[in-house]
Amino acid sequence: MNKIILTAVSAILFYVVFAIYSDINSIQNHFLNIDLSYIFPIFSILLFSQFIRSLSQRFILKKLGIEINIKDSFILFLTGLSMIVTPGGSGQIIKSHFLKEKFNESIQKSLPLVFVERFVDLITISVIIFITLFVVGFLFESMIVLVLSLAMTIFFFSLVTSSKVLRIVFKTFSKIKFLKNLFPDESIFSESFKNIFKPKTLLTPSIMISISFLLEGFVIYFGFLSFGVDLGIVKSIQLYYTSLLYGALSFVPAGLGITEGSLAAFLSKEINSIALITSIIIFIRLTTIWFSSSLGMLVAYFQIYKKN
Repeated sequence: MNKIILTAVSAILFYVVFAIYSDINSIQNHFLNIDLSYIFPIFSILLFSQFIRSLSQRFILKKLGIEINIKDSFILFLTGLSMIVTPGGSGQIIKSHFLKEKFNESIQKSLPLVFVERFVDLITISVIIFITLFVVGFLFESMIVLVLSLAMTIFFFSLVTSSKVLRIVFKTFSKIKFLKNLFPDESIFSESFKNIFKPKTLLTPSIMISISFLLEGFVIYFGFLSFGVDLGIVKSIQLYYTSLLYGALSFVPAGLGITEGSLAAFLSKEINSIALITSIIIFIRLTTIWFSSSLGMLVAYFQIYKKN
């Protein structure tokens, strides 16, 4: 939790410096003139997108032999968002902890869930970016990040399907302070990984998460429109998801600085005003990852409070 707080404080400081550098008075004016008619659609679509992702999560859990209802799956997904600002979203292993506490499901059985979700996220974002290259035109930076993403995908898949590597992963997690007493059976851990990392099994969650990301593309597009900037929905998706992928592959918590910096560089070719670019980036990041993280923390708090 201390690391999450540190990341949040770092984010605040980063955006303050970012705003000061870009002329904070102009940014204030842009926010005062924002088109509020897009606020409701933005948060409505975002929540619906997260609900779809919770259905994908439920499907994966079912394949792992864990049955929970739609409501509990949605609550579990939102709880996991509390740790989304950790490097690569790895902190979402907190979902395994909640599954242990609420449904008495062993952590080694449910842990592959987080790995599968991150793996599918990487693939689906890469595919979406690849498609945009044919729709709105070639972007060199997108090609670079796609190559890096492909290399990461192949490397990751080869790791999680290797028994030797799985044993190393098991031993690593079993040494973590709050997990070490919850990893009594390596065979369950390895079997769960092997059962879920199959192309046929990954197809359904890939489709669901693709729909989710496309819906979030409208969130990004409406974010631009809120400031009177219309780059077209496909172009908006291409620029944002390319910068998002750079941030994800950097393994910096929440991609802080990497995502914002790369998106600012892309937008500087489309928009002349640095203050406007900064305003759009801050708004989009606040209404996506930071809203999701805050919502997740709130849900996680009430889950812990209800238990106590």
